[in-house]
Amino acid sequence: MEKLGRLLVVVMLLATVIAQPQAAFACSCMMPSPPEEALEQAAVVFAGQLVEAEAAPAGGMVSTADLIPYTFEVSQVWKGEVHSTITIGSAMSSASCGYEFAVGEEYIVYGFEGEGVLQTGLCTRTAPLASAEEDLTALGEGEIPSPGNDPILVDPMPVSPNEPEAPVEVDNSNSPLNSIPPWAWVVGPVLLAGAVLAVPFMRRRG
Repeated sequence: MEKLGRLLVVVMLLATVIAQPQAAFACSCMMPSPPEEALEQAAVVFAGQLVEAEAAPAGGMVSTADLIPYTFEVSQVWKGEVHSTITIGSAMSSASCGYEFAVGEEYIVYGFEGEGVLQTGLCTRTAPLASAEEDLTALGEGEIPSPGNDPILVDPMPVSPNEPEAPVEVDNSNSPLNSIPPWAWVVGPVLLAGAVLAVPFMRRRG
């Protein structure tokens, strides 16, 4: 019985460790390219003041990688057909390498196309304009943007007119499985495995 008791203690300790919530991984980026190389790699490069940031959606299924639309009044353009007002997306959280802009601040923005959407993030050379001396020196004076809004890049999450209707959601709120706490799905198999391993010890003691 002493060996069985020790085995059960080990099983419970393992179950406790496994059931602990895992820490979220932070964004990890390589060293950004020099300004000239970053300019060549980017789809658009511009400077401007952030005038609007759409709030993150409340409730429902939300991911930190979901894009937040940021609208800029553009003052200079170094690459791309950028108009005087442009909206670009970035991941909701810096944990997903999203750049968290502040309304009213000026930035130099390096944008790239991802999944058909213009976006930017922490792994680019996007930075506050006040601390972008290296970029401004290397890139030189930019061009004045064309007047108007960019008709293609206004919505960072465009919806295709041919997109099929969303599937009907099935309400599983009354399922008996919902009453089982999430940690039980992890701890249960571990305890079951411990019980199976304990059977030979109990037979020997018998």
